[in-house]
Amino acid sequence: MSIRPQPPTQVADPKSDGIHPPSGPVVLVHGFLSHRALLAPLGRRLRRIGYDRIRNWGYLSTSGRLEDIATQLRAELEHQGKDGGPVHVVTHSMGALLARLALAREPASAGFSVGRVVMIAPPSQGSPLARVCAPLLGWLLPALPRISDRADSFVHRVPVPAGLEAGVIAGRWDVLATPVACTHMEGQTDHTCIRGTHLSLPLQKNTARQVHSFLSAGRFIHDEPARKLPR
Repeated sequence: MSIRPQPPTQVADPKSDGIHPPSGPVVLVHGFLSHRALLAPLGRRLRRIGYDRIRNWGYLSTSGRLEDIATQLRAELEHQGKDGGPVHVVTHSMGALLARLALAREPASAGFSVGRVVMIAPPSQGSPLARVCAPLLGWLLPALPRISDRADSFVHRVPVPAGLEAGVIAGRWDVLATPVACTHMEGQTDHTCIRGTHLSLPLQKNTARQVHSFLSAGRFIHDEPARKLPR
């Protein structure tokens, strides 16, 4: 696998003329206790913008090891990149951890390259909600304690692939699952915080606008009023 830098383009509103989607497929990856249906509206909005190769990938998040699910995702990414073009990834919540695990692995096929990655509400530093629920539900949902914000949580051992061009979108009103401070990832290329909750972010037009901006230009549109946010 290689990390392929994307050529910079001018950042503007996706509805503006001249802002075109990058080449290559885009793989959407949902999160914990979720379903790919949650990302379907985002996929439709990206298609309207001009993305013609959207793969909304689904998996069973309530069972199995994260590493095993990441192996399945890696196989899907390699399949999507079999033509040699860059594969872009857009994740929600725990999907970001799966993407990092998948992209950090050695390639099983030649020619596979990674474009850009957008992580929506990722538990990069763990989830306080998972920490609270893990003692009660961890036996039933094995991924729960592994995504908590405890100091010894698995999330702190998930690698960040070298050279990864990744943008993070946080929800201003996501106060339980992945608060803003929990979304920052070491080595992130850009970070933005927009109005929304953990579950509403994938459904919002502004999220699609920000996803398109990062995939096409490598940075977000920082046009909302400046506000000091915790890191």
